[in-house]
Amino acid sequence: MAGMLALYACQGGKEGMPEMYRIEITKAMPLDTSEDAPACKVALDVAGFSSGTENAERMNHVIMQHAFGIVSNSMKAAADSFCALRFSQYKENLSPLYEADKRYGTNSAWYDYRYDVAATYDLGRHHTLCYEITATRYEGGAHDVTECHCLNFNLLTGELVKLDDWYQPAYPSVLLPLLSEELQEQFSCDNLEALREKGILRLTGLYVPSNYKLEEKGITFIYNPDEIAPYETGAIRLTIPYGALAPLEKEPK
Repeated sequence: MAGMLALYACQGGKEGMPEMYRIEITKAMPLDTSEDAPACKVALDVAGFSSGTENAERMNHVIMQHAFGIVSNSMKAAADSFCALRFSQYKENLSPLYEADKRYGTNSAWYDYRYDVAATYDLGRHHTLCYEITATRYEGGAHDVTECHCLNFNLLTGELVKLDDWYQPAYPSVLLPLLSEELQEQFSCDNLEALREKGILRLTGLYVPSNYKLEEKGITFIYNPDEIAPYETGAIRLTIPYGALAPLEKEPK
């Protein structure tokens, strides 16, 4: 196993950006001791809040849960546990199969697993920090799977921000038509039937996703591959300006 860890402090360039640090880890676990053995590779590049306040710890715990599925006493400990779990499952599940398949000249590339987790962040509206996690995994098969998930933190409280915090209960009835218009424009379609002919919304209706970024000028709603369109379409991002929802806004806190 080879590993590299870099832990360093970083300060955002925008005024009001909190002090954060990044953890970068790259490790690989070969399936056996042969020179050309397939391997499980993990690449992590995540950021945490460096302050020891209760708010910072609360946000770090949420990040750990979404990035690694593990909550530990530190971001580094959670990242290390993520690597250890991926490697142990890889060896346990695939070693017997690989040993059996080697006798028949099986393509070892199918056993090359990969897990990448990367994070970016930026300031949004109303003291909000938009923290986006992109996770890619390859576990054999035709292609890898990539998903993006955005966490919107209220920097004054450390809590996740929900649309219900900002808008009146009727906002979905206004938002859905706006999302439909933006989706049709993005794919150069005049109606929903034209979208379905392109494979979009063929298996589901349009909905307001819980995955969004509360950016400075608008809300970007994120639909990951296979959610409302075929995997090959990729992620779909629809941005709605805040002005379009202004009549439904609550008073900012």
